[in-house]
Amino acid sequence: MNHTTIIAAVGLALAAVLSAAPAQALGLNQHSFVSSQGLDTNNCTLAAPCRHLQAALAVTIAGGEIAILDTAGYNNATTVTISQAVSIVNPGGFEAEITAPSGGTAIVISAMGGGEPGAVSLRGLTIDGGGIGHDGITLSVAASLTIVNCVIQNFTHDGIYLQPTGVLAFSILNTIASGNGNDGIDLSPSGTSGGISGVIDHATATNNGVDGMNVWGDNSTSGYGGPGGLALITIVNSVAANNGNNGI
Repeated sequence: MNHTTIIAAVGLALAAVLSAAPAQALGLNQHSFVSSQGLDTNNCTLAAPCRHLQAALAVTIAGGEIAILDTAGYNNATTVTISQAVSIVNPGGFEAEITAPSGGTAIVISAMGGGEPGAVSLRGLTIDGGGIGHDGITLSVAASLTIVNCVIQNFTHDGIYLQPTGVLAFSILNTIASGNGNDGIDLSPSGTSGGISGVIDHATATNNGVDGMNVWGDNSTSGYGGPGGLALITIVNSVAANNGNNGI
């Protein structure tokens, strides 16, 4: 009887350990890190950070966070593709630059991990097209998007181009979108289910080729956003000036 009891206790303890750490068993992190001195062959922990964001995204669980540890470029002029819920955070005091391939996009968001749209947050990034990148940030799928303390500049098309095919809630805070060939911020829900709602606060959209901030409902045939409306946008404490066509 005692022997049986001991075996049962050990079995329960092992089950508890395994259920408590499924991500670790798969080699995934809740918190990942990138650094100018990191290696993409590392496991992206604080003790062994990765070099580029795409490597960190590959080992970060949905809903996890990637922290940027120092000043550097973090994508090696390749597109950063975000396919799960995640936060990418520069805590401040240095520059975290994301560039784009020629004719391409710096950050593409299609956060449909696990079959459900996820929440994406970007903080403290400098996203620069260098006059050759097409878009700074594009989005087709996410439950929500937060952009805080970012600079998106020098793209041939849009700085921020949100074209959700479903319902998206967003916040763009303390962010600059400038010197882009088309729009600084373009909000264009798409398809039969696309809808968008959110706030732009303390944002600056200047010196863009067409519009500083553009809300374009004609891409969608849904009625989301209120009676007959496709978008519900609040813009406060913001500047849209010196653009080629309209401020807003």
